[in-house]
Amino acid sequence: FIIYFASKSVKRLPEMSEIDDERAALFGEEAYKARGSPMFTQLWSHEELQVVERPPGRARTRKRETHEMERPADWPPDTDVERGTWVFWLPEGWAQGVRTQAASGKQLKCFMSPEGKRFWHKPDIEKFLGRKLATVEPPKPKKEGEEKTPNVRYVTDPDAIPLWPEDEEDWLPKDFKIAFRQLPSGLHRVYVPPGKENEGFLYHRSTVMEWLSGTVTNLSPFGTSKTMAEKSAQAAEKGTGSKKRKRASIEDYTKVDGMTVVALVGDYNEYRKELERAKVPNVERVTCDAIAIRDQLKERKFQEVSLRYCLHSSEQPRHIECLAGFYYKRPETLNERAFYQKIELSSKASAGVICTWLYLSWVQCWGGHWKFGSLDGESVGVAICKDPAMKTDWMSLDGALHQKAQLLKYEHH
Repeated sequence: FIIYFASKSVKRLPEMSEIDDERAALFGEEAYKARGSPMFTQLWSHEELQVVERPPGRARTRKRETHEMERPADWPPDTDVERGTWVFWLPEGWAQGVRTQAASGKQLKCFMSPEGKRFWHKPDIEKFLGRKLATVEPPKPKKEGEEKTPNVRYVTDPDAIPLWPEDEEDWLPKDFKIAFRQLPSGLHRVYVPPGKENEGFLYHRSTVMEWLSGTVTNLSPFGTSKTMAEKSAQAAEKGTGSKKRKRASIEDYTKVDGMTVVALVGDYNEYRKELERAKVPNVERVTCDAIAIRDQLKERKFQEVSLRYCLHSSEQPRHIECLAGFYYKRPETLNERAFYQKIELSSKASAGVICTWLYLSWVQCWGGHWKFGSLDGESVGVAICKDPAMKTDWMSLDGALHQKAQLLKYEHH
């Protein structure tokens, strides 16, 4: 299902410092411990990694980088300089560009050599240069006299999304899944064979090759290396140290006026009929966007594309307005129910769409409810609905609590 969440009103955009302060609280050791010190990120399939939106890292500067270089005369006429932030691994003397297709207007990211030769992908540049490019963004330079501290990454960091191996030899089967495992020094990519998601993993490429050849049949068991959700649940039950864990109750939520979820099933006409019945503004544009997302996912070989649409009709706080957008039904289930991930059309993405870290999922706490938020079953949602059919009122987390939604746990009664 795709869910779309729209607002008729316009509110003040947050200051960049407000966004940075909120984001900073989600990174690092304190956030990691608050989530129960899990050992793994979620498991990612190849298909999911092609469309996921990768959030900026903790070291990203507050000001968006801009590039004022003039467009070289030897560049193709349909390509201009990318004025925003460039990838960190770009070789010295190279530039990042944007190619605009004349017929469709679609924009694609590309990379230009000093000689004006155009490349589309990092592996192609590495093959051309005959060497590997950086895979980890270098740390921000320290000011004079500032003490150097290790910048350890954690599986709970929002940007802890592994990259699918980009080697010249396509060695990892597409039906495997990958994840990050937490080590004292940071993150380590691990590999999970198909059907073994609840059993164990392989640490290295060499063990993957031995597994495929049949010379290795044992996996490193997940065992005491619990997943993020499991560790969060255990820590919530036991508590951590002497510091009391913050929790939220159903009383911390209030009704959201005019918030609606519409199921979109079938073709264009059926989409439009349901959207008109829900009195969705700009129904023609919304219908076309839903069709475009559906078609993009089908092109990516998704076996089933089910969509929903979400909207609210009145002015809402920023943490509710940010829920605006489409969501699609994931192929798996969670707590024996379907769950959904936010997805957006993007002309800059090679897949035509990007996925975000916002989910709509069913959790068992408080008698069961739908929530907008993370997939962690112990972390509360920004907005919730008690009705399994999502027909009754939605409620949102009060006041400043929404800024700590990922760190707040359910208060069990």
